[in-house]
Amino acid sequence: MEYENKIIFEHTSIKNILEMIKIDKLIYPLKYRKTFYGQLCNSQVKHGYLFLLDQKYIGCCSYEIDKECSNAYIMTFGIVNTFRRKGIGKICLEKLEKKLLNEFGIPIFRLHVQTSNSEALSFYKKNGYEVIKIEESYYRNILPKSAYFLEKSFLI
Repeated sequence: MEYENKIIFEHTSIKNILEMIKIDKLIYPLKYRKTFYGQLCNSQVKHGYLFLLDQKYIGCCSYEIDKECSNAYIMTFGIVNTFRRKGIGKICLEKLEKKLLNEFGIPIFRLHVQTSNSEALSFYKKNGYEVIKIEESYYRNILPKSAYFLEKSFLI
């Protein structure tokens, strides 16, 4: 893939958190609180990365590792619109999964996708995620409130 070795992951920190906030505003229909971003910079459990290509921020993700290090919950994952449909999202997702699998031994990845977001659902299914269930009242402040709960396992 043309971008595979060009994408850099940068840990979220006080220095770059404003870039993540800007990207999230472009990508998501809901607004995250300042405490959410603060936790990504100061938590042992919640973490985030910004994705860079040619020194430009092109996307980001946040995730939470459970206490037993048995799974990671992907809270946010997104690529800026102008960089979509180029294989970059797939590269970033695979790189995140490999990183957490190799560094922490995490074999299971979970996430939610709003039921109206067919593009995201298709993306995750193409990348090996399976719909486990639909949660009817997952979201509080956006419609529809329902979300797919997806999972991908590297367990044999």
